[in-house]
Amino acid sequence: MKIQLKGRGIPRNAQGDPKFNHLSSAQYEIMRHYNVEPDNPPGILDIFTTDEVVELVNRAIYQLEYQHTAHKRRGQEQRDREKKIKEKVKQLYHVSWMKATPEQIQRATEEVGKETEG
Repeated sequence: MKIQLKGRGIPRNAQGDPKFNHLSSAQYEIMRHYNVEPDNPPGILDIFTTDEVVELVNRAIYQLEYQHTAHKRRGQEQRDREKKIKEKVKQLYHVSWMKATPEQIQRATEEVGKETEG
């Protein structure tokens, strides 16, 4: 389903991010009855159809799951890379990673880079 956002009148905060406070005008009226005044009157269902809301939620969940997986993979790749550099520091200078100088770490990083390229 293609969802057009342009021209929808989406409520936004000071930074320009979407800022919905309720689902529909009916919910807004209930909130006002109890003296809870939302910042922006239009509700999600005043802007989007229920089918569009379902599609947007599905997309958001997919994106969050993808983002979680991508961050997890990137973190593991970083840990694997650092492990190789730590091993190379130990091999070249016979000192622990914590005692290595910035120059030693730089040289070990370059050596690991050469090994992975070639």
